Amino acid sequence: MVAILVVVAGCGPRGEPSWPPRERTPPAGAVRIGQSGELLIARTAADGSWVLFAQARSDIDGDGVVHLWTDRPRYYFVRAGREAEFDGWVGGGERWLLMARAGELVLVDGRDGGQRVLGRAPGEEPWYAGWIAAGEARMVYLRAGSAGAELVERELGSGDERVLADLPDGHPYPVLDDAGEWLTLIDLGDDALIARWTRQERCHPPLGEAGRQRFDTSFLHLPSGRWVRDQAALAPWGSDAVLARRGATVAVDGLDGRLRPLVPPACAPRVVCVQSRQRFVVLACDGPLAGQPVVATYREGRPPVALPLPPPNKFVSWSPLGDRMAAVRRALDDEAPLSVVDLPSGRVHRLPERSELVWSQGTRYAMLTGDGDLVVVDLSSGARRRLARGMRGGAAARRDGVVASHPLVVDVVHERVLGRFRGDPVGVAASGRLLFARRKLESWGTVLGPLWWEWPAR
Repeated sequence: MVAILVVVAGCGPRGEPSWPPRERTPPAGAVRIGQSGELLIARTAADGSWVLFAQARSDIDGDGVVHLWTDRPRYYFVRAGREAEFDGWVGGGERWLLMARAGELVLVDGRDGGQRVLGRAPGEEPWYAGWIAAGEARMVYLRAGSAGAELVERELGSGDERVLADLPDGHPYPVLDDAGEWLTLIDLGDDALIARWTRQERCHPPLGEAGRQRFDTSFLHLPSGRWVRDQAALAPWGSDAVLARRGATVAVDGLDGRLRPLVPPACAPRVVCVQSRQRFVVLACDGPLAGQPVVATYREGRPPVALPLPPPNKFVSWSPLGDRMAAVRRALDDEAPLSVVDLPSGRVHRLPERSELVWSQGTRYAMLTGDGDLVVVDLSSGARRRLARGMRGGAAARRDGVVASHPLVVDVVHERVLGRFRGDPVGVAASGRLLFARRKLESWGTVLGPLWWEWPAR
């Protein structure tokens, strides 16, 4: 079995400290996490109580060197000095992690490290066999059945389960929305690796699309048990409708016969992103529709809002930010100016050159400027507040509104400085405690182990 590595972090330094960084050694008394050698951090607990990482520990290919990418890496969950080994990481959040081991799915409780085997995953590669909703109250997973796979819903608090459907052989990939209300089932066919990187954001492109490629999708509304098996459907729309392609346009289909086209067919609309729960969608017109905006937000019961921004293409990238904002910049150009847009209102703010976006929540976001200032901006009011100066190391580590940039750790949400530090951290906890490695590497966010935690100076 070959593990698939999922890169979720890795931010190269800017300014101080210099690159490549110097090697560090754990201070006396620090608890070492992992072994010496290359490793890739997959996830850490918000309070720093556990770390999940991938590491190879034996020379499988016989070249005399143990290398992360070629020597069959394994995933290691470490909590309170105890280490559990797995073949792969399927998904998870702050408390619950879904892991794979010997063809079985294993649910790990991050609070105490407890493990529960859920059953055998269908097929040989279980990396697509489950999804834990953002609130971590509910999950869905695939379990091998007598004639294919069983689609199972599990309430994480009580452990209660129910079988939602029996699925034939294929490559189904279940995805839950943030509220755990709608299940999207994607048939990946032979292109599973493409969609494996599709992680649902709150305003996200249709999950069944990857570039020009379309995958067969179906939708299940969990509270009512209603299935929508319509190949023209793109995404759920609230609890009683879907967003769908109808003819040459995109429409809201109420599932009761009512159809509400959003734009004329001449627009030749393309879905940039859809926020199912709040019922708004961003469309780009690819057709020659005179007098109409190229990109606009369409929200339930409101007129469209034009966005003064170019549509996404091979030259322009759009990245979702939380439940209502997006970041827009020229693709493949990290030095390009960045714009932040509040999608429902259409308000746009262009960041200064060499600025880095480090946090967003609602209509607020934080940026590190090229001069080393940490600034919070509210798009709804235009208010700006500088929280700190002299942070010239780039966002070496950030998590849930806590940003570490040499030499300061700052809690952006509560607008306070948590401490000072030296070096180049690879992670940060909500408390401001910093995760360090022996040295950062330049390859795909990898580092040299071991890892250890340090408190910043107050």
